[in-house]
Amino acid sequence: MMVIRNVGTCVHEALILAGDENNTRSESIHSFFDERSRCKLLEIHKNVVDAFPFEAQFRDVYTDAKFKEVQVQCSRVLYVTPLEKRVVGDNVVEHLLEDIVYTRTKKKREEIATMKRRTYCVWFDTASHDSGCECKHFECYGIMCRHLIKVYYMYNVEHVPSKFILRRWRKDIQRKHMVVKVAYHDLSKTAQ
Repeated sequence: MMVIRNVGTCVHEALILAGDENNTRSESIHSFFDERSRCKLLEIHKNVVDAFPFEAQFRDVYTDAKFKEVQVQCSRVLYVTPLEKRVVGDNVVEHLLEDIVYTRTKKKREEIATMKRRTYCVWFDTASHDSGCECKHFECYGIMCRHLIKVYYMYNVEHVPSKFILRRWRKDIQRKHMVVKVAYHDLSKTAQ
């Protein structure tokens, strides 16, 4: 408790020295601590969880919510076990991977691991780094599944093909609903 008072006093004194008026002083203190806590929260969840080289690529491109979903998939790669490898074509390799089955609860909408196991088939083109998985997680949710992540990790692929980064989950695009034109601020358009 003493530490918080000292921090508040230091900030309070800094604001007085900066010349803030009395009525805005408390607002400045609140905005200062609000901004600090917001930055701290962003630092916590933007850290890369695993050592996958392409996870940083997802962090830089995806929105924060989608990146959290990718982190969940990356953390579950631990439970994916390669069983068999078959050469199908010139550059195409098929992998059989065993994984834990997850069930989704109705009330909390969270996934819980079960003791059941299932085998998934993943194909991978060694030349173009194109791939696909029979779990269809990418087709349903728009992010790579843990099975694809495991195969990319097995082949030391550092950059994911652009087909796995959908435009709607990118944070660097300009969305139409975020750009609002207001005509009444332009004095030339205002009738006199």
